[in-house]
Amino acid sequence: MKIENHFAQGAIVNNGQMNVGGGTIHVHVQGKQQVVEQVDESLVDKLAPVFYGNRELVAEFLGRIKGAKPTDVTAEVNRLLKERKVSDISCNKVLWEILHENGYYTPTLSNWNSQIS
Repeated sequence: MKIENHFAQGAIVNNGQMNVGGGTIHVHVQGKQQVVEQVDESLVDKLAPVFYGNRELVAEFLGRIKGAKPTDVTAEVNRLLKERKVSDISCNKVLWEILHENGYYTPTLSNWNSQIS
C-alpha cells in the first residue's frame, strides 16, 4: 500500500492517526487508487462533544450523511442515539445547529425536533 498526501498543511502522525488541515488522501491498494476525502477538522472539533469525544465516529457520520436526504440524516442520528453513540442532551438544538450551519441538514429546528426521538 502506498499513501500520497496532497495537503496545504502538513500531516501529523499521532498514535497511528493522520491529522490534516483538509484536502485529499490518495491511497494505492494493489495498484488501484482509492480517494479518501479528509473531513474538515474544525467541524469535527465542533461535533466531537456530541459524540462523546469520538472523532473517528464523527468523521464516519459526516461521510454517511454527506448529500443525504434530511430524513436519512435524522434516521442516522436516531440510530446513533439508540446505540448511545450520540449524547441525548446535545442531539437536539446543538447538533441541528452545527449540521444546519454546515449544509448537512437544511430544514428547520422544528422539523429536526419532530424527527429526532
